[in-house]
Amino acid sequence: MLFFESCNNCGREAEVAVIQRVIARAVVWSRSLRCKHCGNALEEDGDTLALVYRDKILKEEGDWSLEISPSLRLRAMRVAREMRDMSLAEAKVFVDNPRGTRAETECFRQLLEAQGIEILTDKLSRIV
Repeated sequence: MLFFESCNNCGREAEVAVIQRVIARAVVWSRSLRCKHCGNALEEDGDTLALVYRDKILKEEGDWSLEISPSLRLRAMRVAREMRDMSLAEAKVFVDNPRGTRAETECFRQLLEAQGIEILTDKLSRIV
């Protein structure tokens, strides 16, 4: 996903690429800033990037979802709690309507399948 922000060196507009990907069943965030005005370049990785860019990515790409077999909801709640460090009540709400960025939803799908939890759709669904 490409964004434009102020360069932390010169203050002029810089190009920022933010990438989410699933590596070893975890969502990994990366950010790359390039300023054509002063040549500043910055690369960073980490979960804190989600705090800044997750809502922007959802706005651009939309929410993604998948459907879990109802008989396996309790097992899926355990997976959700481990993935997102959430309470039991939060996990119930999430499993009833699992939504997130494409990478987050793909990660959840991989974690569920690793536990033998059936996904009712063959692929992720974009919610429009």
